[in-house]
Amino acid sequence: MSRKHRQPRDEMVSFDHFSKDEVVPLKDLTYWPRAVTCPACMEPSITRVRAKICTGTHLMAALLFVCSVVGAAFPYASRTFKDIEHYCCRCNRRLVTHHFQSGTEIHVF
Repeated sequence: MSRKHRQPRDEMVSFDHFSKDEVVPLKDLTYWPRAVTCPACMEPSITRVRAKICTGTHLMAALLFVCSVVGAAFPYASRTFKDIEHYCCRCNRRLVTHHFQSGTEIHVF
């Protein structure tokens, strides 16, 4: 039986090793962490992402419950039906919320 490779706990992650081509404008952040230049601390960083249950999650669960009782749990397990909040990994400031129903809201400026 083979073991999966595990990173040492004391290994540091560097946020400075991405090219300028990989930096994404805040308005284009959606579901996954991306390289940004934080407008709050002015440092390059990879965003930390948090999925948050919203009204749209509950509405989709209700709709899927009507179609199939088993399907009602799917919106709670999937990122697709949740609001996604992006945070700067350096200063912990909330940068952007990508809303399930209504697009992207920028918080810093």
